Amino acid sequence: NCFIRTKQIIFNETRKLSQKVDGLPLIYGDWTSPFVVINKPPGLSCQASIPGEDSVEERILKYLGGKRVPFFPHRLDKDTQGLLLLTFNSKLTAYFSDLHSTPDDWIKQYKV
Repeated sequence: NCFIRTKQIIFNETRKLSQKVDGLPLIYGDWTSPFVVINKPPGLSCQASIPGEDSVEERILKYLGGKRVPFFPHRLDKDTQGLLLLTFNSKLTAYFSDLHSTPDDWIKQYKV
C-alpha cells in the first residue's frame, strides 16, 4: 500500500510490486506518466557521482533509452531504502521541490 500525502495532493494506490525496472519496483504511475514513485533499494545512489556509475538515474535512463530524463525533487541517502519521487519535467520538479521545502507539507515515516 502506497500512501503519499501533502496538503494539496493525495495518492493512495495498492498494487502488486511486479513492475520493476532493473530491480527498481514501480509503486505509482507508469513510465509515460509525468511522475512516478519507485521503491529505492539500500546501497544504490539516486544519482551517479561519476558518469556510468550504477544509480537510480542511470538505470532509468538506460531503461527509457534516453527518451525521458528523470528529475529528483528530493533524494534518499545511498544506504536508505524508501519511496522516491521522480518527475519528467522541470516545472513539476520545481512544484514538488517547493512542497518538500516546507516540512509541514510532508509526512515522513521512518522504520529502523
